[in-house]
Amino acid sequence: MKSQAIPLPGQAEVQIPSPIPYTVRIGVTGHRELMNIEAVNTAIAETLGYLKALLESVNSDPHQPLIPGHTAWKKAENIIAWKLKKALAKMVPHSARENPERQTPFSWQVVSALAKGADRMVARAAMEKLNASLEVILPFKEEDYCADFKTAADLAEFKALYSKASYKLIHSFESEPAPTPRNIGYRRAGEKMVETCDIIIAVWDGEPARGGGGTAEIVEYASRLNRTLIWINPLHPDQPACLLFHNPKKRADASTFYLRRKLPTSAAEIASQFVQVAEYNRDPARSLIGFNRAYQDNLKHLDTGGSDSGIAKAYLDPLKSSILPHYAMADHLAIYYNKKHIRSASWLYRLATIAVLVSIVQALFLPAYTWLIIFEILALVSAVIWYRLGVVGNWHEKWLNYRHLAERLRILIFTSLVPPDVGKSNNSPVELLPFYPSPGGWVESTLQYVKSDLSPQKPLSGDLLPVKLFVRNTWINYQAEYHIRTAYKKSKKALKDHKFIGILLSLTLIAAAFHLSELFSEFHFIENIITVLVVILPAIAASQHAIGGIHDFERIASRSERMAEILHRLERAIDDVSNIEELTNEIRNAEEVMATENHEWCVSLSFRRISLPV
Repeated sequence: MKSQAIPLPGQAEVQIPSPIPYTVRIGVTGHRELMNIEAVNTAIAETLGYLKALLESVNSDPHQPLIPGHTAWKKAENIIAWKLKKALAKMVPHSARENPERQTPFSWQVVSALAKGADRMVARAAMEKLNASLEVILPFKEEDYCADFKTAADLAEFKALYSKASYKLIHSFESEPAPTPRNIGYRRAGEKMVETCDIIIAVWDGEPARGGGGTAEIVEYASRLNRTLIWINPLHPDQPACLLFHNPKKRADASTFYLRRKLPTSAAEIASQFVQVAEYNRDPARSLIGFNRAYQDNLKHLDTGGSDSGIAKAYLDPLKSSILPHYAMADHLAIYYNKKHIRSASWLYRLATIAVLVSIVQALFLPAYTWLIIFEILALVSAVIWYRLGVVGNWHEKWLNYRHLAERLRILIFTSLVPPDVGKSNNSPVELLPFYPSPGGWVESTLQYVKSDLSPQKPLSGDLLPVKLFVRNTWINYQAEYHIRTAYKKSKKALKDHKFIGILLSLTLIAAAFHLSELFSEFHFIENIITVLVVILPAIAASQHAIGGIHDFERIASRSERMAEILHRLERAIDDVSNIEELTNEIRNAEEVMATENHEWCVSLSFRRISLPV
């Protein structure tokens, strides 16, 4: 069940989406031949037990830090915020964060090639202690891979584990002109494991690679991809497992290639994607009233579009029950954190300007009242607190991730009207923008979860015209009109901003001219006012310019104008379709355009975090 009906006072029931589940994927790389197998097994079991307790604490203790604390300052700040949240939560019992119904269901999956030794040991332990499902990635076809097993017992152990796998991925490389060398096959399978896992457990002796595709090579690859890399040293299995990080300063040998840190107490440093999903599921900004407003507005939009186009209810009802609740929740939260981020960023610069104003007024007009400097200090402290609250609360990233999720779900509402296996295959925005990762990998897994609740769509047959009209008017045209309005509003605000800053700078120039002419030198009060204006007006102008940069009026106006042009062309293309295949192709084109624009928007803003005005 992916949504639940909750009555609102005086209103009909609304479908609140159920918490999004998450699967934590653990990969393994390690040596085949191990000396002290019993001690290594104990170390593996203890490490998995620690991971299990740490991630379970995310549900039992919902006030954990949302972002990793890699530096001493960040760790201290996270701990302080953690304790403050706990203390404040005691004053507000039964808050949204602590609601058991909003806890995140999660499961484990272990990914292994099931080679002899460490691969099988970690796989067995994860299946026993974590009830993990097994995914197997083989470097070759099963019969070719089994040729590497030297004894019948070794082969039987592999087959017994392999039969329990819930998913099997085989790298056969049949399209290559020559057989793949075995070391390259092992390396590719190891790299695939690293790329698809949250956590990598390396049972490694710490020595340099002794051949291609070996453990040391996979460990290095995982560290360079910034995966959570947990090291168990089989030569000293009694030592606690630790995290490994790539050390860019030293490359002499394997022992200096990595930085080591003890396992953290915060789950965000182990599985940040899971922590972000859990935070989304129980976000304290969740409001039934706000959600219902977003839900009802979008429900009305879909119903109106469906009525105007004559599309059958059989098409819309599944979308309204499966996708719309999730879209409304993501949209509601994105709007909330957008306002919170903009407000905090704006006041950061305003408070800095107020501090300058207090300082100059006190120095020129009230030199005897030095205690007034306390207001300057308060303004600066308030600015720093605003800034750090935004960082610890992760407001900026939440806004981007939730908006990214909402827009992908909006796209899904309309692309779900056509069969998924018909028409042009959609390129992922990640492929179109290869230098930048997706804004929050958990967003993609959430999208796939929502998709899994949809029944396969039947061919459109005689419903071509109603579906075409619905997609054209309710999606493409609606979005085009939105971008036209946005371009106009943002351009107008940008112009207003420029005029205001221009007036301030002009007044500064006039005040500076008066100050230079010494026209009012005999009137100390007026001369002091002129001095204040010379100092404070540029500060206000700089503050307003920074705030305008946060709003990004000009860039958004330009993007929206361009998007409106593209969407109008898509409208014309949809008007001209005459069969199911053509319509599906154009819907896929629209999906590609909107998903890419959404991805690029999110990526570009991810580099525009607020910073202290110093």
